[in-house]
Amino acid sequence: MCYDGQAFLISPETVEFIWELTMGHPGATRAVLDILLHDEGVRPFRQWQKTVPHAVCMKVVNDDRAFFGKLLKSACGFKRSLPRRKDLTPEDVTRVHSALSQPHTTGDLAQVVYIFPTHIHRRYFERLVLPMAFPFSYDGPKSVVIGAIKRFSRQSLLSAGRIGPGAMIRPAEAQYQDELYRTCYELLGGVHLTSEWAGSSTGRIDFQIKSQHWGIEIVRDGLNLQEHLDRFELGGVYGPLISSGEVVAYTVVYCRSPGSPRPRTLRGNTNLLYAIFSQGFSSCKILDNKLDLIEPPFPLFQ
Repeated sequence: MCYDGQAFLISPETVEFIWELTMGHPGATRAVLDILLHDEGVRPFRQWQKTVPHAVCMKVVNDDRAFFGKLLKSACGFKRSLPRRKDLTPEDVTRVHSALSQPHTTGDLAQVVYIFPTHIHRRYFERLVLPMAFPFSYDGPKSVVIGAIKRFSRQSLLSAGRIGPGAMIRPAEAQYQDELYRTCYELLGGVHLTSEWAGSSTGRIDFQIKSQHWGIEIVRDGLNLQEHLDRFELGGVYGPLISSGEVVAYTVVYCRSPGSPRPRTLRGNTNLLYAIFSQGFSSCKILDNKLDLIEPPFPLFQ
């Protein structure tokens, strides 16, 4: 790609991320590329005719305030799909809350369901309709996670064919992320809970409670737990969030599906929780990093 006689080269990783972020929406893709193209941090790489590092692009996109500010001021027609808060009717707000808080499956398509066309729209409406501050009765992200898991639905965890932004079918392993978002949303009364953009290379924690500067990361069976824990270290992908104070406390919850082997002890990391689900997701128990029982088995909602 070339603009004003200067090359604009992005990595395959960034190309894939933009595709996931925009779901291939032409206007959204053009808008994101336009923001990156004119960013001050990107300009030197264009001048040097070098590929813009993925981390540089993620820094631009992950600055919510600046990113959406540029989207709303851009000349691209995509901004017309991002309404102002004052333009939403109470009915519109209700529909947005439904789309944010209720994960839908292909089995729901016999009725009216609300989904977002892209991940950009989801993130925009999170910022638009959810409160930034909330009177908290929780002392940290760990207590939020435990309270949220106690509200998990057995039926929801067993459901297949989950629908995400762009009406794309989400992978089966998204069950834990979707359910934690739903129950945190319910538990906290719609507090400003932000989710990651898309994919796994965004430099974003799975969920953040911005007003408290808390982060929540979910790990499922089959993924490298240590790799996720290392993300929070100084040299890890989340290190800048920790060093800047954007995240001051975090919890990593490792969700173990029914029949999984017994987890191993990780004595050095007190930010870790294990959620161990029984056969058929009928109940769950929660262990700490030393495999000590924090919450004895409790039944899951139907």
